[in-house]
Amino acid sequence: MAEIVPRGYVFVVSFNFGDNESCIASSFIHEPANVWAFTYGPYRELEQSSILLNPERKYDGFGLEADRKYGKLKSRNISENWWFFRSFSKPESSPDGIVVRDDKGRPFSFESLMVIVLQCMGDKVNSVLDENKVRITMADALLVITTPSHWHSHEKGCVYRAMSKTNLNTSYVLFISNIEASAICCYHALKDKKQEELGISQFFVFWDDGVIDVALIDKKFDGSFRLTFLESKKITTVDDIFKDWLQQETKDTRLKDIIQDSGDAIYLRDVLHEKLKSSSYPLRVSLSPATVNILESCGKFTLKRDQILFNEEVVETIYSQYMRDGLQLIDRYLNNTEYKDTTTVFFVGRASVYPFIKNKMNQRAKSVITSTLPGFTFAKGSVLYGHYPYVLATSVIRFGEESRSSVLENRFTKKVTGREFLAAVAIDFGTTYSGYAYALSNDPSKIYANKPWTSGERLLSQKSPTCVLVNHNLQFDSFGYEAEKKYAKYLEADGNDDDADKFYLFRRFKMELHLRENVSVT
Repeated sequence: MAEIVPRGYVFVVSFNFGDNESCIASSFIHEPANVWAFTYGPYRELEQSSILLNPERKYDGFGLEADRKYGKLKSRNISENWWFFRSFSKPESSPDGIVVRDDKGRPFSFESLMVIVLQCMGDKVNSVLDENKVRITMADALLVITTPSHWHSHEKGCVYRAMSKTNLNTSYVLFISNIEASAICCYHALKDKKQEELGISQFFVFWDDGVIDVALIDKKFDGSFRLTFLESKKITTVDDIFKDWLQQETKDTRLKDIIQDSGDAIYLRDVLHEKLKSSSYPLRVSLSPATVNILESCGKFTLKRDQILFNEEVVETIYSQYMRDGLQLIDRYLNNTEYKDTTTVFFVGRASVYPFIKNKMNQRAKSVITSTLPGFTFAKGSVLYGHYPYVLATSVIRFGEESRSSVLENRFTKKVTGREFLAAVAIDFGTTYSGYAYALSNDPSKIYANKPWTSGERLLSQKSPTCVLVNHNLQFDSFGYEAEKKYAKYLEADGNDDDADKFYLFRRFKMELHLRENVSVT
């Protein structure tokens, strides 16, 4: 199968934007599967999606460095004019366009911020390459931007425009969502499995902080695969569950604000994720003195050296609702007779590393395949997508009565003037011939082409000549075969071409765009 992206690059680099964490990954064209990360520290492939700007709105820090710097500024009460974005990948619409809000709630142009983020990540790549004395730069790379699944065309457009304002000079740019990238990484693992062991289709479960997606992976005869989203559901994040439980147990309404202001919120998000990977108990979590004072006064918690200790039973009690929300959704499809032959589950996302959730999944499915580096799955998949962009043949959503949800529509359905679209229409303006096709939103996999045009010479074609006929007022008259027939009729009428002089026929008009930016008939 021919490559979609022309060969002209030396390596693929992926900038992976997550709501909580981001990273950079890469591999060379001679070893596509050998994906490596641009680390931010020992054993740290992932970095917080945080960035700090000084009062002049210039870059000052990224990730954990930005978080620490901002914490020191706050402790000295000199942070007022600084801009700290705890998650730069959560933009929102406003009357002034797409913006992202800083820690104080102030709006900042998303496109302008992405110029800084992209330049920062590009500089990181170039500096690492230079340190290792590799004589290539970002100019030799194909860049893949991995975005959160809730991003739509507006957000991607901001990033694309931001690219042109950097000095990265990247030749090619591709976009893919983190869920699709994770699916590609899982699909790549199929090469090591026998098809009869896996079945025709495999479930793909993306269970991350705040959201769970269930999809099907279907292998196609040409080596690509089809990804069909079945359902998406928003769930409470791990650190929110923990904070809610602490507040409920202490009956202290100040606790949530103290956790947020003290920096415990970020700490809980990252530390709990690491701690919950472990099967060793008691679970120890260090918190700030302000939080510890409230917990001590409550008298319900076991504390040791400013650490709060939890046994396994308490941990499962805290996260019982978190597990129940996700497992109920998964059970709905594992127990559905429509998917009785689908017995393999690819399980990725933060939840895939928690032993108490993995055990529940193993009890439900015949075969559960997880990644050894779940946080890096989407980064590896996006790099592989850069090398093999044809591997993801289609990515669609199934809108059945049982699987339809408002969350799914909000996250995956484009909005047109505030309304859901009824159909997706593709128009092909060819140099010589043109055509169109469409699919209805309630059955996106069924593609309809136009009824065959006729030339009047017993020729049926689903394409029509790319020509248009306009009258003397420069108003549209007809298109394609109809335009050709009508113009020819005027020319042949009694040898009098006065009527023909009143019309203009444009053949292959698209070619004019190669010569002039603005095309008119005058």
